[in-house]
Amino acid sequence: MDINQAIGKRIRTIRIQQGLKQELIADRLNVSPSAYSKMEQGKTNLSVKRIERIAEILEVPLAILVGSNQDAPQPKDYQEEMDKLKAENSLLRERCPLFSR
Repeated sequence: MDINQAIGKRIRTIRIQQGLKQELIADRLNVSPSAYSKMEQGKTNLSVKRIERIAEILEVPLAILVGSNQDAPQPKDYQEEMDKLKAENSLLRERCPLFSR
């Protein structure tokens, strides 16, 4: 599995866990539903800015989406991992002004 597929899989897993439709995410990204579907399938090279925007929409830390393949969120451990990464992000924002942009 390449990086685009791994990120797409994480995005899809989180979207489904949150009960969101592809059309809603596509609308918020200002892309067509088919273009968004390709993102989830890993058929699109996602820019860092696009991944950041998706993380904002899904309200998850960026690290959840770009973590290593074995760190892909699973339904049973997703919330715990998300809480841990949110705490780490908060700490980074407090200590480094560059992370608070």
